[in-house]
Amino acid sequence: MASIRRILPILMILPLAGMTACSEPTQEELLQAATEAFEETRFEVEEATAELALREEELAMAQAARDEAAERVREGERSLADARAQVGLHATDELLFRKVQQALLEDETLADVAVSARVDDGVVTLLGKVPDEGTRERAISVARNVPGIAEVNSRLTVPAPPPPPADE
Repeated sequence: MASIRRILPILMILPLAGMTACSEPTQEELLQAATEAFEETRFEVEEATAELALREEELAMAQAARDEAAERVREGERSLADARAQVGLHATDELLFRKVQQALLEDETLADVAVSARVDDGVVTLLGKVPDEGTRERAISVARNVPGIAEVNSRLTVPAPPPPPADE
């Protein structure tokens, strides 16, 4: 597009020059057309340079904000790990069992599912049948998010899908 804009003035002058004198354009006319094309191109480069500078500034600001957010996440994860460790110091298996069972019972996704749990040294083992993989993953996530739980082992089973109907 920019190259068309550069040669357009030259193309416009050529027919006019041919109509008036039926000769080639003069050096002055060619210089004028080339100068106009140069100025147009220079203007486009200045606009593109300004746009690039603006986008680079926006990118730098976004990267700085991303870095700050990433640092807050790292700090939060460290605090969470410290808090979990503190909970683990005070939580007994019996207390953790009750907390896990309560969390499983209160979760709406798991309301109609019979999932039981055992806790041994802060490690939860989930037992039972669940209707699908999503429900299984949800039960694991609920148990894992109970403060003081070190690990979750799943012995939850998902029934196999029914076989496809036979063609008649």
